[in-house]
Amino acid sequence: METGCYLHNIGVVAIDGGVPKGELVAYGSFDKIDKSVQAIIDQENERVQSQLNVVLGSTPFLLDGNRAPGVRTQETNLGDFIADAYKWTAEQELGTKADTCIVNGGSIRQSIEAGDISLGNIKTVMPFSNELTIINVTGAQLLEAIESSCQAVGTNEVIGGFPQVSGITFTVDAAIPYEKGPNYPETTIASPAKPGSRVTIADVGGKGFSKDATYSVATNSFVSAGGDTYHAFKEAADAQAPVMFSFDYEAIVGYLVTACDHTVPNTYAEPQGRITILGA
Repeated sequence: METGCYLHNIGVVAIDGGVPKGELVAYGSFDKIDKSVQAIIDQENERVQSQLNVVLGSTPFLLDGNRAPGVRTQETNLGDFIADAYKWTAEQELGTKADTCIVNGGSIRQSIEAGDISLGNIKTVMPFSNELTIINVTGAQLLEAIESSCQAVGTNEVIGGFPQVSGITFTVDAAIPYEKGPNYPETTIASPAKPGSRVTIADVGGKGFSKDATYSVATNSFVSAGGDTYHAFKEAADAQAPVMFSFDYEAIVGYLVTACDHTVPNTYAEPQGRITILGA
């Protein structure tokens, strides 16, 4: 039975023709380790670690994955790199152009220091193995999603929904308070009462921006399912099922190795100005 995490306790349920009886057995109460089982664990750990230690490329500078200030509050160079990797992978896998990419900052868990980049580094940055998806959204849904995901900008609050992006440029005016609408279903996240009051989208995929247009968005399965602040994307995915492909970390590997020839380009030394924050 489920008893928590990390095997801190083992749950035991005994059913003997009557009312089930349950108990917890603390892991620390076991007086010995089975050597044959430990040998299997050690062998697997060694095998996995040998794969994680493989060096795939390098970066001449820090790729910033800090939370705040960082990927949950502002554009960062690692956010740009990952969003570009998602978008590039979507286009390679599906053979079609993606207008934009949105990556929730909360899915980026660590920086990458200057130097060699191993598979283990990448898996530490992107530990969830979310699937990449392509969804089609209206301009109105895209604006609502960005307005919602930037609601904490200019406050002391930090949320994982803040977008790291590719193929889109927009401005957030933090001097204008976020006006809350009703909470999204089954969440404590307030929808924006007036999408577009703080956020102005300048361009999507080189097409300008219109609320009435339809845009293809590369993202991850957590976001397309409405995670964090992205209920508008769930509505789009419910209306037209997203196309899924690859895992998030695989996109970073492919982009680094193939598109960047194993070395992070100098264009990522600093954030590229895709997101402008005013009045903060």
